[in-house]
Amino acid sequence: MWKAGIYDDEQKLVDTMGPGDSFGDEALVTGGTRNATVRMSEDGELLVLSDRAFRDLMSRPLIAEVSPEEALSLLGQGWSAVDVRYDEEFEDGHIAGAIHLPLPELRQRVDSTLDKSGRYITVCLSGKRSTVAAFLLKQRGYDIMTMKDGMSSWPGELAT
Repeated sequence: MWKAGIYDDEQKLVDTMGPGDSFGDEALVTGGTRNATVRMSEDGELLVLSDRAFRDLMSRPLIAEVSPEEALSLLGQGWSAVDVRYDEEFEDGHIAGAIHLPLPELRQRVDSTLDKSGRYITVCLSGKRSTVAAFLLKQRGYDIMTMKDGMSSWPGELAT
């Protein structure tokens, strides 16, 4: 998988995929556009789902949403926040104790950062990136929810 850098347009190899891996799901979850290019290095088969089929079959049944108030309560009951925003956004203010795992780095760092026995709530600024993160984490077997409306609606204190 090839992606342009955050601060430049140079395409860089960011992931090598294998049998059973998926791509394009981020754009389908958010309703946005693709942010990567995938090139097959050898012959293979590709399963394609339409936007509607993906939403009906995959996305909605997998992603549980909680309100910011519910998230605040769950964090007090042993759940952990996973903040998927960029470094600058995180540094401007985040939930105390949040695990910082920027969405562009999630696929590469998730297994070395999160414990599969933990329970997590993904957060971002508006709720879109955290929904993508929750989808990706759910696919990998994590107990996950996403916070609806993002940090712009967070009722608790922020750490810097």
